[in-house]
Amino acid sequence: MSELKSSFPFNLHRFVPHKLLIFCLVFSLGNCERKSWIAEDSILSLSGDWEFISDNNTNPDFKKGSKFAVPFDFSSSDVYKDFAGCISIRHTLPEKVRSWMNQQQSVAIDSGHSADFAEFYLNDLTKTGLIGKTGARDPYISGQDGRIVAVLPAGAFHPGGENFIYAKICRVPGKPFHWSGPEISLGQSESIFKKFGFELSIAFLLAAVYISVGLYHLLLAVRRPSDIFNLYFGLFAIFFSIFHLTNNSTAEILFGSHRQLQSIVDQVTLMLFIMSLLLFIARFFLGTHPKVVIGFAGFYFLVAFLDIFVNQYTRDLLLTIVGVSMIFVFPYILFITGRAAWKGNPDAKLLLGGVALIALGGIHDLAVTQRLIHSELIMPFSFLAFILGIAFILANRFVRVHNEVEELNASLEEKVRLRTNELQLSLSEIRELKHQQDGDYFLTSQLMQPLAGNYANSELVRAEILCRQKKRFQFRNWQGELGGDLCAVYSLKLKGRPVLVFFNGDAMGKSMQGAGGALIMGTVFKTIVTRTQNTAEMQELFPEHWLKRCYQELKSVFVSFDGRMLISMVVGIVDEESGLMYFVNAEHPQAVLYRDGRADFLSENGMLRKVGVEDPAEVFVVQTLQLKPNDVILIGSDGRDDVQLGINEDGNHIINEDEKAFLRDVEEAKSELLQIESLIRSRGDIIDDLSLVRISYKEEMTSVTDILDDPFQNHQETVSEKTNLRKALRNAIEEKDYIYIASEGQKYLATYPDDSPVYLWVSYALARLGNYDKAIDFGEVLLMRDPTHAKNLEHLSKLHYKNGNKIRAEALLSSKLKND
Repeated sequence: MSELKSSFPFNLHRFVPHKLLIFCLVFSLGNCERKSWIAEDSILSLSGDWEFISDNNTNPDFKKGSKFAVPFDFSSSDVYKDFAGCISIRHTLPEKVRSWMNQQQSVAIDSGHSADFAEFYLNDLTKTGLIGKTGARDPYISGQDGRIVAVLPAGAFHPGGENFIYAKICRVPGKPFHWSGPEISLGQSESIFKKFGFELSIAFLLAAVYISVGLYHLLLAVRRPSDIFNLYFGLFAIFFSIFHLTNNSTAEILFGSHRQLQSIVDQVTLMLFIMSLLLFIARFFLGTHPKVVIGFAGFYFLVAFLDIFVNQYTRDLLLTIVGVSMIFVFPYILFITGRAAWKGNPDAKLLLGGVALIALGGIHDLAVTQRLIHSELIMPFSFLAFILGIAFILANRFVRVHNEVEELNASLEEKVRLRTNELQLSLSEIRELKHQQDGDYFLTSQLMQPLAGNYANSELVRAEILCRQKKRFQFRNWQGELGGDLCAVYSLKLKGRPVLVFFNGDAMGKSMQGAGGALIMGTVFKTIVTRTQNTAEMQELFPEHWLKRCYQELKSVFVSFDGRMLISMVVGIVDEESGLMYFVNAEHPQAVLYRDGRADFLSENGMLRKVGVEDPAEVFVVQTLQLKPNDVILIGSDGRDDVQLGINEDGNHIINEDEKAFLRDVEEAKSELLQIESLIRSRGDIIDDLSLVRISYKEEMTSVTDILDDPFQNHQETVSEKTNLRKALRNAIEEKDYIYIASEGQKYLATYPDDSPVYLWVSYALARLGNYDKAIDFGEVLLMRDPTHAKNLEHLSKLHYKNGNKIRAEALLSSKLKND
């Protein structure tokens, strides 16, 4: 931080009033040159060799009478690293100056930038010869590298003898030890003060420009709060203008002898303009405030706040810390700007040019202060160009935006018309496509209608279905819905007994994709039902065999899709006379049993994989359940659980995860489908297809026998009859009466199909009688109910081997060994 300070004599006021008018006039004309109003030979240079007038104990090379060059800078010299004293030097008053003073002309000196504490005298090293001084040592008062511009005291001049200018330059610990100049001038007072006044005018003019630019952008920030970078740049320009005024000759006008106040204002404005510049660069090129920028900005603001209250030594320490931070901040600013320029941002390129200009100005001024070249200092003008460059960037941006707005306003009506026509055309196309799509939906829904529905006509086992597809549509005058759920119920005969067959499936996907899967599974299932109705072979199958064939045919179709289409399903059979339910579940939601006012999930240990998944190790299992009068079975798709309950604080959907909520709905609705649907919807929005199948056995059916006879007695008689028949079959096994077992066992199973062990007895008896095919049928039924039954596995393996099916025999034997 270059610091430009001045110290004025008490009689400076005699030169100021009428001179300021001259300076203003000069700047108003603009084309006047300096030489036209300052005589070239009226100012002499004292830069060069000065003479030591006392020994320098720190540097033995500098003895009394020795010469050394001024200006000088010993700040980085190891010799003066720990030096905390003063050096006294002098320079002979030039002959021309003595001539002026002999003629009683006023002569003044411009010391340039001296040390933090310095004193200048003419001949007499007392108050009489004192020209001026900067700072103080005891107590310490910073001279801010002050500049003495003062008239030589005429009373100390020796008209007939030698005359010397004496300088006492002192080192204050922690401060630079220099007399940097860059020029030490002596001349006629009018010329010296004209030159100095010229510098003051330039400084005030630059400050006025900075403040004007800053206030303008603050006004823009007020009018356009969204462009907050205008606020940052406005603050940057104003803080820099104040910093500029504290770091050149204007400081004497503004602060006078209040050096402490000058130091505070200097350092506070430095912190604030760095903070504002950092925030401006980040916001302008990044559009946001990264955390690192906020962190450094907060740090600089804190330092600025502390500078107001701490002493000079602490301020110097804080300034050192800030200097270290600039090692990171300045490259970060260059990185942000450089990256924006690399991406083609023209504003960033201009800003980089301004940074390069400041760098060149700094190098130039450093060369001037080191007396490598002889020139004027240009750093203030480099900063002026930099700030005006940023102002130009912002103005250019504003003009671009304004031009775009004007272009939009000029062509807005035409663009609105064109856009409206485009939207109308797009809307017409969308309507046409929507009409075609709805037509496809309508035709697909028409294809699905004969495949789904309730075609049962049983008085003992009642069935109800409810299907609500997620996709709703309207095609012309028809309302419809489309989805992947399918419900179908039929009345068939198997083994000569009336049964009710039910199917509830859910195909993968929504809307058209799901409907495609539903069409396929509905067609396959309808084909199986039709074949059963029309062929004696299918009607002679056991329920377990019929379910297995149904599952295999569906699986063979969907496996061919190679996993791109899967279905979950529950397919089952209810024996109308006995109430025994056989069912298969392929990854479908668990079936629910509603009995005596309580709803529970059915235990499904034999759940299969989804239809369409190829799994050679899968074991087909048929599950059974003996229904009692007034029992209700409810089967449903996952739409019963996929309920959106609401939206949380983060804006995410809250989806129901409580599968037992459906059980509570069933109990509250007393298993009525419409009531269940209403309760589900009351909990939230259903986000999937919803299908429900309700199967009830002997629901609210009371016969005359039930009224006249004692139900408990009838139940006892039924149990007793079953026990007696079973005991007779067991006795026949022990007596090896295979004919009786084969004949009476089949009749027994027709009445009591839930008694699984008897299937093995009948199969064994039929095998002994040589009827291997029928024996295999009964054994396979038991296998589908209980795949781990060891004796049945061994028995079936032998039957298949005798029947010539060695592969099946080996597979069954392998299963037995695994279970063992």
